Amino acid sequence: MRLVRILYRIPLLAAWSVMVSAAAAFYGVGGWRGIVRVTGCTEVWCRGLLFLMGIRLRVFGKMSGPGCLIISNHTGYLDIIVHGALGRVRFASKKEVKYYPGLGLVLASSRPVWIDRKNRAASQQALAEFNESLRRGVNLIVYPEGTTTDGMHGLLVFKSTAFESACETGHPIQPVITRTGPAADGFNVAWYGDQTLLPHLGKVLGLAGLDSRIYLLPVQKALPGESRKQLAERMHDLMERAGRVIDSGDQAAIGRLLSDAESASEQKQRRLTPFWRSRFLTLNIFGATRNNIVK
Repeated sequence: MRLVRILYRIPLLAAWSVMVSAAAAFYGVGGWRGIVRVTGCTEVWCRGLLFLMGIRLRVFGKMSGPGCLIISNHTGYLDIIVHGALGRVRFASKKEVKYYPGLGLVLASSRPVWIDRKNRAASQQALAEFNESLRRGVNLIVYPEGTTTDGMHGLLVFKSTAFESACETGHPIQPVITRTGPAADGFNVAWYGDQTLLPHLGKVLGLAGLDSRIYLLPVQKALPGESRKQLAERMHDLMERAGRVIDSGDQAAIGRLLSDAESASEQKQRRLTPFWRSRFLTLNIFGATRNNIVK
């Protein structure tokens, strides 16, 4: 059955990605209006990928409003899919991702902010795009660890560059803890270290199903006079503590952790609107941004 799942999923995923890429090329025409519109294509693409790959996404907590800097731990390419399905977001990704087979092509069509940490001029340009994205009400998602991990040994030290935008603009920060897998057979789906992409992707596509959980922590803001490095350290410590609480499985403690994000009566599992009911497929992608997480 594993081989059968791989064989039927590959053409379906390819066809879906080509179709959404074509739509993104059309909707993404223009300046910032195009960038805002194309975030809707990214959302629909990711929700379709979840459906085709058999990934069940559960979301806990409440998402901040528009113009928010979303930060999350990072365990591999599956993070892009589950985070893109949350709603209209713009990704900030290292430039190497554009060369990933399939994923890089579609992600590039979503007009992300490409990060090149080896090029100072490019880094300054990326920071300017960060600021402008937030100013225009576009939710921007970054992975401050700068690389992927196995997700089992805490967080790496956060890179501070992205936090300069929050310090300069005062826009809110949405910390996110993401837990995907393991699979039913114990396979850790994190893609990290020197693992090769295609063999790993083959294993993931062969799985009967996979669970992913996203915990939306209380929204944060930079403190007066706080530097980007201090803010990065504070967010790292907050998320490190939150991750330990979540991994403990103590539901009461998790409820208290999310209590500032939602009232106690609202702290429950939420389901995403099915992708086939999205505005992209109803030709209403030009509409105003809405909350895409529903009870």
